[in-house]
Amino acid sequence: MVFNTFIRCQVCGSITRVRLQVGWQEEHPIVVTCGKCGTSLSGYVKIRQEKPGLTFSFDNADQVLDENADYMVECSGEFPTVKQGDAVDLEGLVITPFIRYINCMETDDSYEQ
Repeated sequence: MVFNTFIRCQVCGSITRVRLQVGWQEEHPIVVTCGKCGTSLSGYVKIRQEKPGLTFSFDNADQVLDENADYMVECSGEFPTVKQGDAVDLEGLVITPFIRYINCMETDDSYEQ
């Protein structure tokens, strides 16, 4: 599953759409920079498995409800992701990191190798 959230850079005001692949790690860092001014917007995500829930915290950024993002970045604690880019260029990105990399496997049990 991918959860989308939008953050606004506290320095320049640009908005970044963060596509977070929700997996099994309970907590992991999110390493993001502002696509406009380069400010670190890094933070952490906490994923609760037993009682489903998701919480974020970001440095130098505020979560907003705006869906008009300037930039988009994909984050995962478990799989490689697409690099950050302009939101209009990555608008068609709908497949999850999990599905993208499961499709790369040669056989059904390739993950065990």
